[in-house]
Amino acid sequence: MTLLEKADAFWNWFQENQPALEALISNPNQRDPQAAAAFVDQGVRLLSQDLRYSFGGQKEFCFSAGGQEHLFYLLPYVVGRRPDSLSGWKFSPSAPGNGGKSFDFLIYDARCSADQVLLALRFDPDSASFQLEFYHPALCELEPRRQTAAFYAMLDLTIGESMSWLYIDSAQPLDSPAAHMFPLPQLESRLREALRAMDLPAPVRPDERCVRYGFRPRKSIFPRFDVFEGTSCYTGLLNDYYSGKTEQFEALRAYGARACYLSFPLDPDLELGQARRIRYDLEQLLQQALGPKGSGLETGAVLGGALGRERCYIDLLLYHEPDFGPLAQAALEAYPYFFSLSDFCLLASPAPLSGGPRLN
Repeated sequence: MTLLEKADAFWNWFQENQPALEALISNPNQRDPQAAAAFVDQGVRLLSQDLRYSFGGQKEFCFSAGGQEHLFYLLPYVVGRRPDSLSGWKFSPSAPGNGGKSFDFLIYDARCSADQVLLALRFDPDSASFQLEFYHPALCELEPRRQTAAFYAMLDLTIGESMSWLYIDSAQPLDSPAAHMFPLPQLESRLREALRAMDLPAPVRPDERCVRYGFRPRKSIFPRFDVFEGTSCYTGLLNDYYSGKTEQFEALRAYGARACYLSFPLDPDLELGQARRIRYDLEQLLQQALGPKGSGLETGAVLGGALGRERCYIDLLLYHEPDFGPLAQAALEAYPYFFSLSDFCLLASPAPLSGGPRLN
């Protein structure tokens, strides 16, 4: 099943079981927690066996990325496909944070109050992210792995999974409090203040942040090693490609999405400005053909693109691959290039984009 088909199966289940779900929320004291979780799991497992979520409150349903990068690129699409009949519910693709409020937290038999967890904050200019040190006496009693896991769970609940993923590079525990530490609920406001002071962009979702990169081209039997400049909103996928890994690609595929790239040879006589315009025009054209990004109606998303000494590359994430070929061919019909399509893996071989003699 493609991601579109899985998402629609989940939403169909949710609509069919909406009365039962609302009853679980309306009468939390009258339900068996394990039975309730098992019931909701039936629907969530239509997307994945391992997907985390929470529900309750005022008809609130929140998915969790759980520190898995690929979910930041899949769950917004799933939420975007929710039907209008569920407009009375609030759905979130990841934990949104709590706006700086304190809360009590119990994990691994360690009980913490968020306003008693102390932090020190330092900016790392090399990674354009922040490093944290944290202290709480109850966390000090845990072994190191659990100590860090407990803190990150509290961090995501406080500032939200997106902000945590984008801007927190590392977090190290301290055995005792240090000077100039501040309570965890103040972290989001301090991060935003620091970003404004450094004229850095305000926090967005990981799938909405575009990063520029550049390489020194070199000869290789593999595609994309001729690249000298590009942009991407999915750096983990890009890093996997150049290191020969497939973790991100396989994780996306397990949900029914395909990470791939379109490429075509560049005219060696083109000036750099002309090549850039062609690339940007094609990125925009393909996204228009795929559908409005973030609408839930799109067949896929353009993740970025790159220019090489020999070829141009357009990076794609397809939510329903069967529709891509006809849409792409109609959009690219006016361009006199020989297009090929490849999985976003180092060892994948480019193949002709099927369907027309102009495309190979």
